[in-house]
Amino acid sequence: MDRPSYISYFKRIGLFLLLVFALLESGLRLEGFVKECVQDYRNQRAVSQTEVYRILCLGESTTQEQYPQFLEEELNRRNIGVRFAVIDEGCAYTTTPSIISRLESQLDEYRPDMVVVMMETTTGSG
Repeated sequence: MDRPSYISYFKRIGLFLLLVFALLESGLRLEGFVKECVQDYRNQRAVSQTEVYRILCLGESTTQEQYPQFLEEELNRRNIGVRFAVIDEGCAYTTTPSIISRLESQLDEYRPDMVVVMMETTTGSG
């Protein structure tokens, strides 16, 4: 009789851990979705502005929600007679070939005046 309660105890722990991991995964996915929505909103706002110098920033996690926002703020803070709109198309967990494959469609969509790209290069060591 002792053995079934022992197994039942481990089943409860297993179900609890499964629930914790499911909630954690859901939370992380929700965070990613919210960040993507915010990034899309900012990009659409930048594209809708008229008479601005558009800068398209491409890259990986070092670009996404990192320097593009600060670049726009700093360039506009200097008040040099030109307004800047920076478009953040950084994407965490992407690859260089993926960035390159989306380049033409992003150029057509955003019609930037300048493109800034920050990509990691990997070289084989042997």
